[in-house]
Amino acid sequence: MIGVILVVMQLPLVLIDLKRDERASRHASAVAEVTAAWGGSQRVTGPILVVPVESISEDGLRRIRSELRLTPAELNVDGTIEPRLLWRGIYQARVYTGRLKMTGSFAVENFDPENRVFLWNEARCVIGVSDSRGLRSMQSVKWQGLKRDLASGTGLGGWAAGLQAAVETDPDQPVDFEIDLVVEGSAGLEIVPVGTSTRVALSSTWPSPSFQGAFLPTVRSVGDEGFAAEWEVGELGRNLPKLWAGPGTTDAEMGQRMQETGFGVVLLPQIGHYRTIERAIKYGSLFFVAIFGGFFLFEVTGGRVLHGLNYVLVGAAVCLFYLALLALAEFWSFGAAYVTAALAASGLILLYAKAVLKDGKRLGVMSGILGGIFGYLFLVLRMEDQALVAGTLLLFVLLGAIMYATRNVGLELEENR
Repeated sequence: MIGVILVVMQLPLVLIDLKRDERASRHASAVAEVTAAWGGSQRVTGPILVVPVESISEDGLRRIRSELRLTPAELNVDGTIEPRLLWRGIYQARVYTGRLKMTGSFAVENFDPENRVFLWNEARCVIGVSDSRGLRSMQSVKWQGLKRDLASGTGLGGWAAGLQAAVETDPDQPVDFEIDLVVEGSAGLEIVPVGTSTRVALSSTWPSPSFQGAFLPTVRSVGDEGFAAEWEVGELGRNLPKLWAGPGTTDAEMGQRMQETGFGVVLLPQIGHYRTIERAIKYGSLFFVAIFGGFFLFEVTGGRVLHGLNYVLVGAAVCLFYLALLALAEFWSFGAAYVTAALAASGLILLYAKAVLKDGKRLGVMSGILGGIFGYLFLVLRMEDQALVAGTLLLFVLLGAIMYATRNVGLELEENR
């Protein structure tokens, strides 16, 4: 009979899990609406120096105009990622503001001017950004010591979003730059190593980063107070040319190649309460076995006969624990929601057990069972890598307790015969 009740109790657990899935989907929709307006995952490419070039046709009658795209000889990126929370109703979305300081230089001293004229006074600096919605403030670049304003657009085929600035350049002077870029986005931030030598350093107060892309950090530190990571990429590692000609399909091809070499960090959400509740529901059968087992042992060892309805009502109280946890976790922290739901379910079960068992000693044992299993489940839910080990250990403990409590049952039955 207890086995049949255990199977029947899975139905309300399934219904609660479906409700959890529905609430999680609604939360995901709210987050998508917020991030759609704020900005998505960002990929920053550049700077790229675009220099117009004029040459004479073979017949000497026409001037042919083209452009060269140059990548930096040296690129240093120092950035901080400031996470924040935005609300849509009761749901929150995690977004960030990335503040990047990009410095470096271009090597232009070895250009061969034979039969070509480089129009340095018409040069422009281009920076690619994957989602232009994240560019809300005015951006500027300091080029050869002079401040230039950045405007929207790149003028490069296949580069849909980005910034550009007119940077009249003196090739006889060091072509160095300093760019302060502010981008807003969600999920992740990626940097493309366009420099012949590229160094990137990112830091944030977000405690759960995931480093992804073509390169992993050479140095990293992750803790409860945030993370810091550094990347170093050389010319051979990036597999990109120092320059290429345009316009044409080459820009789109190079853009694709650059995307493949990008790297950065994704700000993973800490274990969301919907996912945690899903894990908790998977331990529902364990709850039923432990609590039903305790009542059954009272029957076997104490001579107290219980009705099937008693088991059903106790199981219903366990199901209400999960429903209360789901409802409260949307407004409170998971810890506060868990403690409140556990106290409510435990109080309900203990008051019912007091009326049914009519034995203070057994009521104390049941209190210990409930406190132990609720407390242990909370610890397991806070674990990730060790959750399976902890859950298995709990099963061994429960089985050992049942074996110890029933060690004399066979002897007592034999004596009664």
